[in-house]
Amino acid sequence: MERLEGRDLPTPPTLYGAFPRPTALVSQEASHDLTPRGRAKFAFVGLFKGSFTTGPALYQDQASQTFIRAGGTSSSTLHANVQAALYTPVDPNGPTTGLVGLFDKNVANSSSQVTLTLTGDTSSLDRAGRPTRFTWTAGDGSGGFGGASGEGTLEVRYAPRRTPLKGATSAGTAFLIIKGQLVTDNGVSNLLTLGL
Repeated sequence: MERLEGRDLPTPPTLYGAFPRPTALVSQEASHDLTPRGRAKFAFVGLFKGSFTTGPALYQDQASQTFIRAGGTSSSTLHANVQAALYTPVDPNGPTTGLVGLFDKNVANSSSQVTLTLTGDTSSLDRAGRPTRFTWTAGDGSGGFGGASGEGTLEVRYAPRRTPLKGATSAGTAFLIIKGQLVTDNGVSNLLTLGL
């Protein structure tokens, strides 16, 4: 281990390198197969705030699309950005869908990202027709999120401004709350539980 200078702020991967790595890879089956210790270790919570824009859809089976860009923090990253695309269906019985890209902003974690695939239903639309609740599954990530798998929930809260942007049906501030289990093979997990 290298001695840290006084101005360096340790990030999760820097600290994680100090712990011995397991000899076998972590099982990346569904998160419901985790033990209580595994659920604690791979628990994921992310809180993000940013801007949203809702506008007309590009596909015939969608009523509208909402895009969110936000910054915040999570249990596995000190600073992170998210970009989300949420789609509301034309069919009131159809599913709401979307994607979230989570990007770590820590210096040592360049190119660390993971994609969450979202599924919801139209019973969770707000009064303006925007989706507010989803379940997610994690796709394969890169960098510190390498080999990511997991599942959880995402909640979106909207604070629209009075006059939307040109071409948009609504715009304003969005708040995202992401919870679940995020299993990785590269050490980006809740460091407070490594000693359990």
